[in-house]
Amino acid sequence: MASTVLNIIGLLLVTFGGVGAALFSPAPKYNPDGSVSLIGEPDKEKRIRMHRRQKLVRPCLMLVGVGAFFQLVAMAF
Repeated sequence: MASTVLNIIGLLLVTFGGVGAALFSPAPKYNPDGSVSLIGEPDKEKRIRMHRRQKLVRPCLMLVGVGAFFQLVAMAF
């Protein structure tokens, strides 16, 4: 029973961490001339909001790691 609970917790952490990292990661902007830029916003407030959102990628990836650790512990039981 404990291994099932730990496995479910690990799966949820991996899922939420992966989705969060995908949503908060910087997305490239493709320009008509073929060049690519990561932040194409001229507005300073939008760039600041985007930067704050991108700072959440590391905690989301740490959730993935913790979830994988829980799954490892669940396998040991």
